[in-house]
Amino acid sequence: MTAALVALHTLALGGEAALRYAELLTAAVRAGRPGAAFAPRRALDQTLRALALGVEAGLYEQVYVDARSGLPNLASVTRVVTDAELLGTRDASGEARARYEALLRRADPLPVDTSRVVLRRVDAATGQVELRFELIKIDGAGHLTKVAVEMTQRDRALARELVDVEPENASARAGDLLRTTVYRYASQEAEVLLGRLHELGDVRVRRVERGVLGPFLFGWREGEARVCPQEAEPSPASALWLDALGRAEGDAPVVLLQLATDRAGTDVKREGSDDPLAPLLAATLPAEEQARYRKLRARHPYRVRKERKFVASRGLVPAIRAWLEQEGARAIVYPLPRR
Repeated sequence: MTAALVALHTLALGGEAALRYAELLTAAVRAGRPGAAFAPRRALDQTLRALALGVEAGLYEQVYVDARSGLPNLASVTRVVTDAELLGTRDASGEARARYEALLRRADPLPVDTSRVVLRRVDAATGQVELRFELIKIDGAGHLTKVAVEMTQRDRALARELVDVEPENASARAGDLLRTTVYRYASQEAEVLLGRLHELGDVRVRRVERGVLGPFLFGWREGEARVCPQEAEPSPASALWLDALGRAEGDAPVVLLQLATDRAGTDVKREGSDDPLAPLLAATLPAEEQARYRKLRARHPYRVRKERKFVASRGLVPAIRAWLEQEGARAIVYPLPRR
């Protein structure tokens, strides 16, 4: 078995299929040039390399992939993190196993379901704290999502609930209220989270930024069978990928990776969406919600900017670019480098 659905939304890739998958995703992410808005690329590279080495060493029989997003699921990612924590407690005999452990010793695996606070300024006299809060998670649709919030906490009464500052060593820890609010709304529009944060008390949110990696649509033929995510969410982009996969000759891979950013803040210079798959929230709200939405925008002025990049196998690039031109979207399409 090289690929099979083994549980809800879970595709298991074994043997050569797992190795090829890791190679393709690594190449696609590098080609997409994700910036600081996304989860760290180097950590994702190292996690994928560790998964491939784990299969080679016989430590893993399969790599588990979310069948909707085409990305490694939480079980696969945390497996690497756990192995890194258990270094030295297992027999490392065998060349492949030794290379796997050597990689883990110098690796910094993908920090999923983790958060951190970066202090910008602390005013001891007023109690105001300027900070950046970051959260990385795999969202409910299987996408790898990073959320960053630039905000000022002005309410002393909420100090420990939002962020607990240690002035002695200039460090801080996110409180439960801040962490759970961002975690709960991480999969929603940036401006929705911005509004929810303002509801927490006397805070000023300068910017909310979401960087979403995925879906990663991949596929190739193995004889009469196809290896690919089997629950890809329908969209114009996925339809073009599926059409290209059906026409592909031999075992050539057909790949489409999406990288989306969604920003809402006072420092966003120009409002608009260059994301053909995500119009502005204002254009999608029903009439009965428009008044409440306008009131929120008047109370907390901000602008919204959405963008999406694509990485496509070379045979798919013309179709993606033609669709984007038809939609009037100024999105970048990077060709997947040749092997």
